[in-house]
Amino acid sequence: MLEKLRKSKFDVKLFTPKDLSDTLLKYVTGKKITSIAESDWFEANVIDLTTIIKDNVIEILVKEEDIAKTIQEIELASNDFVLRLRSLDKNKKIAENLYDIFYHLYGLHVGDYKQISELIYANSYLALLLSAAFYQSVQPTLGIDSLNTLTNRLGKKEGLRKAFNIIHDIDYKSIYDVALRVVDCLPDPVFEDVINRGAKLGSNQALLKRDFSGTIYHKVVGDWSVRKGFATFFTTIPASYLIAYLAIFSEYEPYTEAEKVKVADFACGSGTLLTAAYSALEDLYKLERFEEGDIDLDDFHKKLLEQNFWGFDALRYALQIASLNLVFHNPTIALKNMNFYSIPLGIVKKNDVELGSLRFLKSGTLIDYFSVDQKAEKMFEEKSSYLLVPDRTRLNTTHIISMCLPSKTLSNIFYAVKLKKRESIEKYKALCVWLNSTFGLLLVIANREETGGAFVSLKMSHWRLQNILNIDKLKKAQVKKLSEIFDDFHTKEMQRLPQQYNLQAIDPVRLAFDKEILDALGIKIEEERLVKLYKIVYEAFSEWFEVGKTQADLGKYVKLCEEKTDSSKT
Repeated sequence: MLEKLRKSKFDVKLFTPKDLSDTLLKYVTGKKITSIAESDWFEANVIDLTTIIKDNVIEILVKEEDIAKTIQEIELASNDFVLRLRSLDKNKKIAENLYDIFYHLYGLHVGDYKQISELIYANSYLALLLSAAFYQSVQPTLGIDSLNTLTNRLGKKEGLRKAFNIIHDIDYKSIYDVALRVVDCLPDPVFEDVINRGAKLGSNQALLKRDFSGTIYHKVVGDWSVRKGFATFFTTIPASYLIAYLAIFSEYEPYTEAEKVKVADFACGSGTLLTAAYSALEDLYKLERFEEGDIDLDDFHKKLLEQNFWGFDALRYALQIASLNLVFHNPTIALKNMNFYSIPLGIVKKNDVELGSLRFLKSGTLIDYFSVDQKAEKMFEEKSSYLLVPDRTRLNTTHIISMCLPSKTLSNIFYAVKLKKRESIEKYKALCVWLNSTFGLLLVIANREETGGAFVSLKMSHWRLQNILNIDKLKKAQVKKLSEIFDDFHTKEMQRLPQQYNLQAIDPVRLAFDKEILDALGIKIEEERLVKLYKIVYEAFSEWFEVGKTQADLGKYVKLCEEKTDSSKT
């Protein structure tokens, strides 16, 4: 009988309930709930049915519109959190402390914490929200107090700290190391929404399995990053899934056992690619085990995350989000260890530079990486430079196109430009000045690869074909003068690129900068002619970028709040 049952086929159709309470249909049909077909009839065996009941039905219950609505609510809540912290953090001390948790990299800096404070606040909101959601999702299984129980007894901040310490000690350190430090940095008034919303999210298992945390990371933090001109680039979720499924469903031997597959991402960020690989491997696992009827998704999850998935990043905060992305696939399974590591990036000692993921190019094994003392590195000596140019940039938010640093540097999102002979810091400063002039800038833009509106790619091939000032043909006095212009202007901030040329209010720094460069090169031009050029540039930018249009609804919300605040002050 079991054998016949195993071979039997059944006609299946999926239905979900729909609430009619607030519609006229309730009065017409007399029903509060009706059934909605979610699929056509299809054929399935017993094993298929178990998978459908266990996985597919619960996912079908979470509609795309429900996900979109939840994300929108979180965006607005994140915005409120940011605005509240901004009003509480007058001297930016909280932003400075949070910056040290998220972005301080062994002597390197990713920006002035005062200028990117809103992004830092948004990061802290998301770190707490997802940590609270995970706690609530595993709380019943682990038999520990709920968030509401702890916060009602101890208060919001102390209750959240207690909850995170409990689960941290169970061995979810990669998730809660960062979250605990964030809790310590923040004042009491900001925790209520995080706790309530996190508890609600943690109770919705189907939602958490739908790449939810990665989606809101891209949406909330990514939106703040774009609005503030911060250099954050994500592998999109569709692209990640395409790459993962193409790699895993390939001509190679099909997946049969978890211990045969190793997946590593050496710059994992929020873990989108690892999450996509998890989903692809899970589908392949089910496909391979259908005939045997031996599907154990709990064991699959435990083996994959404890033994076979490896994630590395320079930012501990990103590792926290990546860990959460993966454990949300099956949060009720306790894990003893996850292989997520923060890798050093920056100046760790005098004349000793760690290159982040690039360090793996030298080490033969991961053990080598974490155990061998480094001798800045032949690669660093050969490839580093004072002058950096981007491999991609967003022209409607950037302020400049090139930078010159006080010490030699290598970067993962900038190309280091080296002179072939007779290097000097003066020459690099002079080149940086030229590239950031209107004339150098227009030549760079002419060689761009447009990938999406204002977002452009400038790959190595573009830079190699770039017409550039021949620094070796200039007189020493001219090089010196251009270098002095760099020294005079490097502390002065220009507006965002399109606004530099706005004829209603030309950026005075831009105008003075270009005039001094022309003078240093012995080029005489009337200011009126320069302004005419600016007019052409601004009109082109306006048509291209639709300058003045608000980029996102959330941006409109922030602008409106700021206007109301200003008017009330007046």
